[in-house]
Amino acid sequence: MMPAQSNVSHGASLGYLFVTNTIVWSFLIVSTAGFSCIALLLALRFMVPQARKLLAALVAFEVLLAVLHVIFTPAGNTFASWLFNLDLELTAGAVFSAAQYTVIALIALVNGLRTPQIRPAQRVFWAVLVVLFVWLCADEFLELHESVDSWRSFYALTGVALAVFSVAMYWFFFRDALWFFVPFLVGLAIMGGAGVVLDVLTNDHDLVVAGMKVHLLDLVSCDAPWNPVECGDVNTYGFTEEFLEMGGASLVLASLANYFFRRQPPERVRQLRRLAIAASATWVVVWASNFWLLPSVVTAVESEAVHADYLDGRLSLVGYDLSRSVLLPGETVTVNLYFRANVPLDDDYLLALKLMTRYDDNPIAEADAQLGEWRYPTSAWIPGVTVRHTARLRVPENMPTPRAYWLTVRVWHEDDEVEVATEMLESGQGTIVLHGIPVLSPQRPPEPPIPADYRFAAGLILTGYDLPERVTAGEPMVVRFWWRTDAPVPVELNQFVHVLVPGSEDPFTFDQAPFGGENFPTVYWPEGMEEMARWEIPLPPDLTPGVYGVYTGLYTLPDVIREPVTRGSGEPVLNNAIYLGDILVEAP
Repeated sequence: MMPAQSNVSHGASLGYLFVTNTIVWSFLIVSTAGFSCIALLLALRFMVPQARKLLAALVAFEVLLAVLHVIFTPAGNTFASWLFNLDLELTAGAVFSAAQYTVIALIALVNGLRTPQIRPAQRVFWAVLVVLFVWLCADEFLELHESVDSWRSFYALTGVALAVFSVAMYWFFFRDALWFFVPFLVGLAIMGGAGVVLDVLTNDHDLVVAGMKVHLLDLVSCDAPWNPVECGDVNTYGFTEEFLEMGGASLVLASLANYFFRRQPPERVRQLRRLAIAASATWVVVWASNFWLLPSVVTAVESEAVHADYLDGRLSLVGYDLSRSVLLPGETVTVNLYFRANVPLDDDYLLALKLMTRYDDNPIAEADAQLGEWRYPTSAWIPGVTVRHTARLRVPENMPTPRAYWLTVRVWHEDDEVEVATEMLESGQGTIVLHGIPVLSPQRPPEPPIPADYRFAAGLILTGYDLPERVTAGEPMVVRFWWRTDAPVPVELNQFVHVLVPGSEDPFTFDQAPFGGENFPTVYWPEGMEEMARWEIPLPPDLTPGVYGVYTGLYTLPDVIREPVTRGSGEPVLNNAIYLGDILVEAP
């Protein structure tokens, strides 16, 4: 029975694969052929020969990108499969789209500024197109829509508004330019339908417009009951969305160029051609620089150099930089990590970046993502070229302060353990401590009851303290210290408090870090810090009642040498022990 069941299951799987491929590829072929026919008809009916040639070149290049997608993407985990994958952000298709949007904005700008005998309302139309397509260009590269809530609704409403606005402009101000508005509006419709509607259908999303869900799309989406094709398969193979989005932009570009060719003198056409080529080349340079040139330059010039090898030296972490070295609760730190593949990598790896308490590995903020920020996976990395991975960590509002936290990094894989070889401090298997970040109190401490000005050689200043007048033996003595720094503290210091009878050489001592425990060592104290530390010193119950003098100071670790300290006037403090005052110890 088992072999028979296996054969049935295998047959069903092959049957599903056949149906899936047939439906998906049929849809792709019909969409591609349909768009090509529409473009051809519009070009023949409405465009001058120069605009037809431009549209033909653009469509030919898009078909080439589609062919390269079909050839390389199924192979997976190579540079070419990433570069020509139209379903991914910031690949060749996205660069081409950004270049098209740039040229569209450029032509709209020239049409608005240099068209002879243009009316003010017509200038407004061209200005709107400039703003819109500059935004789309920036969005293609910077993914601005990710910061917009319900961006599909926003884009759908914007597209409808632009279409209505364009029809109104035609009716009232451009009645002699039907040859421009027909291909322009068709291009906008294809762009919007592909960029919003097809994105919803192929990625199993709801389209919500003005707070209302468009239920009609459920009937034709990839998760509709009648549809045998799973959403994941459509998303994998259905690059129609990106292809048609590029095609719609090509129609828009060709329609604007058609207007330009009809209304501008020949010498201006040559100037625009040079500008368009320069703008397109600029986008290619910006794109390539962002991925490969700038990370290498920043690593060599600005970043903090580190060295950690993964995968037996096939992958290395070579540097990092932080947007902030000191944080307050509620703030966000941007972390740039610089990696380098030393050989081609076969798999895509993930990265866990955490801000955690020291030694007890309790994360307070974390960012997990594919190494390369999902946009540029490790399998596509060029060996020897530095790649930047950017992550952002937001510190909670209610976290304890002041404290020092560890910024840790771990490269990992879903199936295999990834070990690290480094001389850096490690915190767990494969996790390295990249940096210590102090998080300071959001408010300045109140003024100290007893002002002071004691300056230590390491750069920290005791600006005040609070000492009780009387205490009871066996109960805690509460003392508070006000600290300020004029520079980062370079050494780890411990603080002592001595309680002794005048003339005696046998004091009661209590030593700890200035803020207690391992929470905030002095090596993490930044320049400009102002904080107050509260101590509860447990007095022994057999402490003899009487008047005691209280002294404090600092000493280095691990060699236990007292840190030199002077008064604000520059006068050295005797024995580097600051006299705080007297207290009366009473019997319990």
